[in-house]
Amino acid sequence: EKEYNEAAQACVAPGAFDCEAFCLNAILKVAARLKGAFAIAVLSKHTPSAVYAARCESPLAVGYNEDGFYLLSDIDALSEFTSLGTPLDNKSAAVISLSDGIKFVRFDGTESAQRFSVLEKSDKKTHGDTEKQFKGDKMLAEIYETPSALEKCALNFPFYDSEFFRRIPLNSFDEIRFIGCGTAYHAALHGAFLTRKLCKKLTVSAHLASEYLYDNYREDTSVLLVLVSQSGETADTLGVLRRAQKNRTYCLAVVNCESSALAREADFCIFTKAGREVAVASTKAYNTQLLILTLLAYNIAGARGQTTVSKLNNAYETAKKIGSYAAAALENECAAKAIAQEIKEKKDVFFIGRGLDSFCALEGALKLKEVSYIHAEGFAAGELKHGSIALIEDGTPVIALLTQPETAQKTQNGIEEVKARGAAIHRLTVANSGKKSKADRCNLVLPHIENADFLPVIATIPLNFVAYYTALYKGCDADKPRNLAKSVTVE
Repeated sequence: EKEYNEAAQACVAPGAFDCEAFCLNAILKVAARLKGAFAIAVLSKHTPSAVYAARCESPLAVGYNEDGFYLLSDIDALSEFTSLGTPLDNKSAAVISLSDGIKFVRFDGTESAQRFSVLEKSDKKTHGDTEKQFKGDKMLAEIYETPSALEKCALNFPFYDSEFFRRIPLNSFDEIRFIGCGTAYHAALHGAFLTRKLCKKLTVSAHLASEYLYDNYREDTSVLLVLVSQSGETADTLGVLRRAQKNRTYCLAVVNCESSALAREADFCIFTKAGREVAVASTKAYNTQLLILTLLAYNIAGARGQTTVSKLNNAYETAKKIGSYAAAALENECAAKAIAQEIKEKKDVFFIGRGLDSFCALEGALKLKEVSYIHAEGFAAGELKHGSIALIEDGTPVIALLTQPETAQKTQNGIEEVKARGAAIHRLTVANSGKKSKADRCNLVLPHIENADFLPVIATIPLNFVAYYTALYKGCDADKPRNLAKSVTVE
């Protein structure tokens, strides 16, 4: 403080002191002493025409146009104001001056060679049109954007003999780990399960990024990490990436935000192309993650000789049609409204399924509790009898997913158990599957897809409707649920 005051006094004499250099140096000294993650912007009364910024782990982006400079935590949002921007490098600072422009500096005082780049144009118009159609309800608009997001995602996914997959030695890894947080973790579970199904001799697992960071997993060149994130700024997932790279472990990112830290730092990257997602609860981004991971599982199997070219081609052809399947799934809106009316006053809702359905059950439960604040849990149906069935009482809503032919009967067994205890059953089935029951309150129905591995890609669309309308009928703001943020940038 004494040093600062003495230097500030020197500012009184014009030309006797470089105020901006002094203030920047002060920021660097403070930043070096701070612990944890931060992104800050600082003003000084001694340099009213300058702003100082610094970041460590937390995201911070800088943009400019003829009107001035912009500092935002989300680089995607920059495209609404300017076409030129850059994410501030980790452990770096910047001084932005109206007279001298911008200067980037690392925390150690060395100058950074950061450059502005042209930002990808925002899909604000398309998103805005959808929002207008649905009276500004962002979550509902984004559910309806799912078919177009999936179409774009499928078109963007690299073909199995493309240069992209020739650069990734998918047949050389001894182990593949799928990693994410929250919704992205549910996608990781899907990716790991399907990869194990197609590559029976390969060790495959799924992990929560926050727990993976504090476990003692082997990391070396024989391991591939598949890191899943919508924002690409999830702190725990970035922590996994940075530790893995120190151990020379390859990292493949599945991410929506193309200018994010995860996209910039990963060894390989596949973009979901879901478009900007504004509502806090993720919807269309999750569906695109599942599509990417389903196709990735088939490519891993192909590279390792575990599937045929014919089956690979079939997977790609199914992906090209996924937008139309998703559009058909939107027809469940009315049935979802009926379910929402029934469950809006309930204190508990349970989602059950087996295999790939169990991960959609987890996601359906997460969405419901995120936006409606009703306690909801997702279970592998076989686990009900191991304790959770004690919570079932007369009228307890149970939403059962039966999209997978090989596990549908097992889930049906669980349905019979909870129905015998008074549960109100709602089923998510596939058209012409014969799994409906007149005794059920209401059914959600997906279009038939010959390759059932792709059904989970659209299965959450009706469940997202249920979550949205339950929140609406309870008077909750589905777009901005309490205590939640779109990007979790702290551990």
